[in-house]
Amino acid sequence: MYEWTRNVDDELKKDLMRFFHSPQFLDRPNIFFKGQDPGSSKWSILMAASALDESRQILLQIFGDRHTSIISLHPNQVPYVHIEPTPRMDTPQVYDRLNKELIKKNKLEKSRQRVRSWQSNLNRATMMVLRSSGAKQLIAEARWNTPPPAYSADTPSINLNQLPSPTDPSALNGYWFIAVDIESFEFDHTKVLEIGWSIFDSSRCLFVDKHYAVSNYSHLHNGKYVADRRDCFLFGKTAWASLNDCIREIQEDLNRGARLSTDNQCVFIAHDVASDEKYLRQLGVKFPETMVKFDTIELNGARLREDKKTGLGKVLDEVGIENYSLHNAGML
Repeated sequence: MYEWTRNVDDELKKDLMRFFHSPQFLDRPNIFFKGQDPGSSKWSILMAASALDESRQILLQIFGDRHTSIISLHPNQVPYVHIEPTPRMDTPQVYDRLNKELIKKNKLEKSRQRVRSWQSNLNRATMMVLRSSGAKQLIAEARWNTPPPAYSADTPSINLNQLPSPTDPSALNGYWFIAVDIESFEFDHTKVLEIGWSIFDSSRCLFVDKHYAVSNYSHLHNGKYVADRRDCFLFGKTAWASLNDCIREIQEDLNRGARLSTDNQCVFIAHDVASDEKYLRQLGVKFPETMVKFDTIELNGARLREDKKTGLGKVLDEVGIENYSLHNAGML
């Protein structure tokens, strides 16, 4: 129906929509079906190709010369699956109910696809950590008995005894994982107050934490809508620097991370990665083309196997990680 009405004037579109919701169009046997596109998994209401000519004739009878501006449809070449007849649509309400049912099914399928994508990312993130020369040391220090679970049947299980040691010449170089957080002024989000990032060099099992407070905006303070935790960095000393110097520092670490990572694939991590990446790009940061991105919101959704977005504090509580002063940009 959308295809038929997309190129017509508003008056004709209204008349067409009334016709498409009338029993004259809807209440015809062996005309309408529902089916699923195997590529996108999207469900749609389908009309038998054999009914196209009949439908065109009805449109010509009703709309006369106005019919010429209505687009001519052709049979769809998509090999739909799970095709079955729709219920009899003798009223517009029956059609509307069916349409809502399919919209609901499509939303559910999109949600499932998102979770499958997140699970794939979780599998990849797990493998990138564990397939490094520092993995055994990381696991020992974290006191893991087994690696984090992989959720895809396509991901091979990992035998800890088979992980490469730092002296093993077959060991991969590993990756730089750079987790970033940004705090902006609650009344003007174009003003960045803090930039913090933690680096994990998986080849040497080395951690580095950095927290920069932007001196340009030292006079601005959050506190009404967002907690002011600028002075609560717990993993070292906060450095006060101009915004340009802050950007230069994180740019150098991103470039260094790409240079020292396997296949130049440094890993950028954030809780709502799109937001922090957007901030940094607007500030002039150039990201390595080979950079890999992981969003901890999505990784947690994969952990739960749910299309669910959870705040960082709650995520940390759920996985048993103590956390304090999360609105300090260095406390990721």
